[in-house]
Amino acid sequence: MPKLSKPTKADISAVFSDNVATKKYRNQNVISKIKFPRKSKSVKAQNAKDRFKSAISWAKSTLMDPDMKTLYSKGITDKLSNAQTVAVTDYMEAPKIHYVSLKDHHGIIGDKIRIKATDNFQVISVTVKITNAKGTLLEQGRATRYPRKPAMWVYILTVANPDLNGTVINVTAKDRPGNETELEEKVARELP
Repeated sequence: MPKLSKPTKADISAVFSDNVATKKYRNQNVISKIKFPRKSKSVKAQNAKDRFKSAISWAKSTLMDPDMKTLYSKGITDKLSNAQTVAVTDYMEAPKIHYVSLKDHHGIIGDKIRIKATDNFQVISVTVKITNAKGTLLEQGRATRYPRKPAMWVYILTVANPDLNGTVINVTAKDRPGNETELEEKVARELP
């Protein structure tokens, strides 16, 4: 004879209802109410769901290209079991800029700005924009990847900047799905 896990006022009507489930537990039939998950009214949760759907859609369309599928297959690990999972996690996570080193930046043409930028899969470009204290754009361009260290990028100055104090250096790192991260450094020193 079936047992009700939670007796209600109309125990027998629960057997004929659409929102009950029966299962066998220790050789007994158990009837229980079906619990429906509540819909979240959170905007943050809905945005996360929408972003995840976009990530899946982007990953599916990107992996149609055999070269991209081969590239993302290289990222397979114990936790990321296939190329689509690697692509989805790449879409979901933006790159990180760890630091911008200005120790070799003295405002002279040929000086170097070193940037450390990483991503869970791959950073494809780092751009640098230099503005003086008055807000005038001095130069902008792409940094190049340091040959021996893939997380390091180097930008070589092409315009002299005699007044370094107040110069703003804006660095943007971009990954394959198009996620961007910006970091702004303000120079608070003068030329020696």
